[in-house]
Amino acid sequence: MRNPLNVTVSFVAPAGTSGSVTLRHDGRCGDKAHLAIDMGHQVNGSAAGALLTVDGMRRLVDGLLDAIDALERKERIYSEDSHG
Repeated sequence: MRNPLNVTVSFVAPAGTSGSVTLRHDGRCGDKAHLAIDMGHQVNGSAAGALLTVDGMRRLVDGLLDAIDALERKERIYSEDSHG
C-alpha cells in the first residue's frame, strides 16, 4: 500500500491508567483497518482489537460524534440551569 494510515490517540482514564486507541490501515488486511485499544502497562495491561470495514469505521465515527454532541448538549443545559 502506498499511503498507510496510522492514527494513535493517547489518553489517561479518570483512575489514572494510561492507554491509547490506534487505527491502522496498511493493506495487510485488505480493505479493512485494524482498531486497537490498549490500557495500562505492556506487562500487565489489557488490549482489545478488531478489524473494521469502511462502513464500520464510518459507524464508529458517527457514534463518537453522537456521543460528543450529547455531552455538549448536557453541558449547555447544565450551564443554563446553573446560571438561570
